[in-house]
Amino acid sequence: MGLEKYLSSAVSRIKASFSSDRKKWADYLEKYELKDYFSPDLSDEQRDELRGKLEKIVQAKTKDYDKILGNTLRKVSTSTTMGVEIANDIYSFVSNTVPLYNSMALRGLLFGLKSVAEIPDLYRYIKKSGDWYGALKFIALKPVNYLIPILGEALEAGAFDRMVRKGIMKEAKYEFIKENGEYAKPALVVKSRLKKPLRDAVELPEMAPAPA
Repeated sequence: MGLEKYLSSAVSRIKASFSSDRKKWADYLEKYELKDYFSPDLSDEQRDELRGKLEKIVQAKTKDYDKILGNTLRKVSTSTTMGVEIANDIYSFVSNTVPLYNSMALRGLLFGLKSVAEIPDLYRYIKKSGDWYGALKFIALKPVNYLIPILGEALEAGAFDRMVRKGIMKEAKYEFIKENGEYAKPALVVKSRLKKPLRDAVELPEMAPAPA
């Protein structure tokens, strides 16, 4: 069951990262990463208040990365190189005039140009977020995408933005916890109290001084 929940969370996180809709990022955080805060026991007013806080945090974190996400030069380079490569892959499958070697060589050139165009924004993202794990994962997936015709280029085209969106969701999660306090399940609180000595857990009334 634990594995099923983990896989469900991972798939939902990936699906959220494919969207530019901030509400979908907040939906993912509410349902998975911050689910303990959004207990079914909450009233509608309490849930709306927490949801409002979460959306405000997500919006603020997104604003921090607006310049990186909206870099026109990187976006144009990405759409152009990967668009040309997708068209080339389709053509090479339906035509015998383009040898496989030349197709792979062109793919390597286009992937290289795209990667070079991403370097400035990748540097800015790492410097701002410190998300080395996300950046290394993004780089490590490039050879995989390179080897997969058509689908690989389609995934590579939006890989940078998905990395940043995942980083935003992670930062929003920690900021929400910071603002609302670390969530502690009632059972854990009770357990910790039971571990205390009885004299520490029970407050005895002060004894009145004996009459002189």
